[in-house]
Amino acid sequence: MNRIILLLSLLFFTVSANAQNWFPFPLGQKSFYQYNNITTYPSDTTINIYYADSIVNFGTHQILHFDYTTLGYNGCYEAVNNSSSIYQTSYFDKIRPDSIIVLADSLIFAFNYDIWGIQTDSILFLPKTPKDSSWFSAFNNINLPYDSLKFTCDSIYLDTIVGNITDSIKLISIQAYNNSLPISSVFDTLKILLSKNYGLKQWVSFYTVLKEIPLIGLDSGITQEGFQLPQFLDYFHLSVGDIIIWKQYDYTDDIQQPNTTIYYKDSITSVISTPDSVIYNYKRNYSTGSQFNGIDKYYQNKLQALNFSTSIYCPSSIIRSINLGIPDNHLLESSGIYQTNDSILNRIYSPNGVFYDTSSCTPYQMVDFSGSFYYNTYYGLSEYHSVDCCGYTDWTIEGSIINGIQIGNIINVGVGELKNKQTFNIYPNPNNQEFITIEGKNIIKTELLNIQGQQLLSSTETKISTIYIPKGIYLVKVTFKNGEIATQKLILTR
Repeated sequence: MNRIILLLSLLFFTVSANAQNWFPFPLGQKSFYQYNNITTYPSDTTINIYYADSIVNFGTHQILHFDYTTLGYNGCYEAVNNSSSIYQTSYFDKIRPDSIIVLADSLIFAFNYDIWGIQTDSILFLPKTPKDSSWFSAFNNINLPYDSLKFTCDSIYLDTIVGNITDSIKLISIQAYNNSLPISSVFDTLKILLSKNYGLKQWVSFYTVLKEIPLIGLDSGITQEGFQLPQFLDYFHLSVGDIIIWKQYDYTDDIQQPNTTIYYKDSITSVISTPDSVIYNYKRNYSTGSQFNGIDKYYQNKLQALNFSTSIYCPSSIIRSINLGIPDNHLLESSGIYQTNDSILNRIYSPNGVFYDTSSCTPYQMVDFSGSFYYNTYYGLSEYHSVDCCGYTDWTIEGSIINGIQIGNIINVGVGELKNKQTFNIYPNPNNQEFITIEGKNIIKTELLNIQGQQLLSSTETKISTIYIPKGIYLVKVTFKNGEIATQKLILTR
């Protein structure tokens, strides 16, 4: 493993100098592309991370890998990710190559995606093709009525990449062919946009839903523009006094054991936070009347997959202080990052019965346990599910009061008394002016928050300027002299 890392380090400096010359995925740069899955979650978008972190030299060719060096497989990366003995249908990304084969100036985007026994083909890509030149790539997807694609570099021009970055762009059009004859297809309207120094400004999905996928952000380590990947602490920012209402539903196949539903309220009593760990102490009140003092521990090195690329296997560890019996050599299959319509970012991790032996790098399956863990940038752990031989258990959030903002149902466990007695008014609301006015007694502080609860401004005045706040839906949070907090929605239409 050390020899591989040394080789990759040497290759990094060799290749990185050339990777900035029309290379679609510059080595060491995280590129973020947004993809709307209109068939599964119409209101959500998936944010796909393309992070090429290594090139391995095989003499006659090189292979560029995504997230090759960052995974803790103990040297088992290729054995795990190229195994034919484990179910990997959803692991293989439908829109991101698994790797790229480099042959001089030719690139082969290697897609190993396989669904319902239908295998897709790889794509030949020639990034240095000059203006008005073309090339063909075989395309043997039996779902589609054509056997090759023609790529043409139609123009080269200067344009914005993302944020304040500008660069030269190649516009590449696509034409489908069948038996050497051009045919009309969805590719007629799809364009690839390749920049000279920052990779693809616009990527194309070649399988399932065929569409263009735009770049929304990049992080080269030196330059960060547009969307940026949430870091560990972005998922864990509860404060003392915050409340989470959980619903636990137990279903059993045993007819002698009835299904049960339990509600409980977790009140955060203390928080210990460092750059790489968060510990929540909480008091739990069950709807049955019992109480419990608990602790949840989250460590960055045990949740490193939050920073990994779209849809990938990652080694597991204890994800919550509740031990569901997942051994350390169990592989978690992660979803991509998906963004709900309220802009909250989510990841799902599913232990689907896949294990690997680190002594021989052999993966194998056991199907006696499965489940999933949901993390997002609002709650942290937002739900989790456990499935075994005799039934399943679901833990979901019914409601919450975070930073004074109430969401969902908080009645089941008797926290209705937390509703604020003091009130205030905002006018005008909706607001198309440059100021809002806060009216109420004994208000000592007013804060403007985005819909995720992040503070945009704070003031002790009753008249607040919103001239630099874009139109949208916001939350106004006020703190009264007696310590009570109240929140109202604000709509800016300017």
